[in-house]
Amino acid sequence: LIFRSLLEFEKHCLDSNTDTTQGQNTYLDSVVKKFTPEAVNMLSSYFGSMQDVKHVINLQSWGHKYINAGSIIAKRALSSPTENERMKMLKDASRIFSSSHNKTPFQKACTDDYIELINEQERLRHTYGSDIS
Repeated sequence: LIFRSLLEFEKHCLDSNTDTTQGQNTYLDSVVKKFTPEAVNMLSSYFGSMQDVKHVINLQSWGHKYINAGSIIAKRALSSPTENERMKMLKDASRIFSSSHNKTPFQKACTDDYIELINEQERLRHTYGSDIS
């Protein structure tokens, strides 16, 4: 019932605004500020199950849950099939951690250190050969 209500409310917000961005902002603002925490968590779980993480990141960021938003991207980065995609996602996670106005310095430092480690491993592979794993 809660999930159905969330979907109908999103449809209403998008239909009532000519600008879809404004409609999405109204929807996220209302969900984060007026709905129960259970509804927000359910919506976050639903968005988290999607391939594209932008919806869950927007929801978490709108609620100022930067640790959750950055962690979601960082976890997805670890299972990324390509090195370039992994690095891009880790840099996005670091950016999100830094947008929390010094509330997540540990998470940002760990992510940045991991990015540095990957870069150093790549440099060593190029210098000493590809046998190093």
